[in-house]
Amino acid sequence: MLVYGFIGDKNGFIEMENTLQAKQKLVGGRIEVISITDEIDLIVNEEYLLNGSGLRLLLVDDDNEVWNIVNGDCFVCRNDGEGNFTDIKREDIDIIKKYLLHINSDELRLLTAVLISKIINKK
Repeated sequence: MLVYGFIGDKNGFIEMENTLQAKQKLVGGRIEVISITDEIDLIVNEEYLLNGSGLRLLLVDDDNEVWNIVNGDCFVCRNDGEGNFTDIKREDIDIIKKYLLHINSDELRLLTAVLISKIINKK
């Protein structure tokens, strides 16, 4: 199955087995589905907010407002409307880039520094 993965600081197309075990291995545990569109899903670790993994993605809406964050490795695939995961299409990359903002470790360090500076300057 062709998916679009967000693994550490890297993102891109990945070929993987279309099995539950392969999906769980990629996300590091039990999976949870976050719908991006009716046909496109983001597959994350079910404890993506609590598992101690690094910030990986910001999920934004059409107004670029953040509506969710994802910690840890994850991937995007399509669904067939009947509960089955299917290959992502290469033309889906525009949707992925529009709604999923990948945060790499350099950007995370910068965001952390800005946040700490704002907190210190408020005191």
